[in-house]
Amino acid sequence: MFSPSRQVQLRRRYGYSSGSSDFDLLTSTAKAAVERPWLRPFEVQAFSKAPLTLTDRDRDFFIEGATHGFKHIAQNHGLTPSEMWEKVEEGLKAVGMHADDLDDVQLLVFGWKPLTTEMLERYRWRYPDRCPLLDVLCTLDDTCEKLNEVQDWMLKLKGAKNRRRLDILPELPKTDAVRPPVPCL
Repeated sequence: MFSPSRQVQLRRRYGYSSGSSDFDLLTSTAKAAVERPWLRPFEVQAFSKAPLTLTDRDRDFFIEGATHGFKHIAQNHGLTPSEMWEKVEEGLKAVGMHADDLDDVQLLVFGWKPLTTEMLERYRWRYPDRCPLLDVLCTLDDTCEKLNEVQDWMLKLKGAKNRRRLDILPELPKTDAVRPPVPCL
C-alpha cells in the first residue's frame, strides 16, 4: 500500500512516532484537562449551594408536566407542534437560554430525547433561579393545571417566592377571545 518510509512519515504526522514527540510533552497536560470538571462560570456559583438530589420520580413528574403543558397550549390555541415550538424557542431565547440547550429542550418537548435525572439536576443548577421552559410555557398560557403544579414544585425547589409573568413575551390570546376579522385582499 504505502512504502515503509511513507508509513513512517504518516505515523509521525498523526503522533505515532516512537520516542519523544510534541504529543508526549503534552500527555500530563492533556490528562489533567480531561479529568478537570468543565463548568460554566455561573454553574460554579450555583454549585456553591448545597445540591439537592432529584429522583427518577421527580424527573418523570417534570417531563410529564412540561410535555403535557406544551401539547395542551398548542391544542388550545390551534397551533401545530412546529408553530408552538417557534413560540417557545422565541421565549427561551428572550429569557437567555443558551443555544446549546435549545436542542435538548426541543427534543424533550417532542418526546424524542429522554431526560435523565443527572441532566435535570445539571439544568436545575445551570439556571439556579427559575426554569426557563416552565416560565415560557406558563407565560404563553397559564390554564394548564398539570403545568402549574410542575412550575410550583420547581419554584419551591429553587427557593423562588412566586410565579411571575414574563413581560418580554406576549401571552397567547384566550381561546374564547374575539379575534379581529381578517382583511380581504
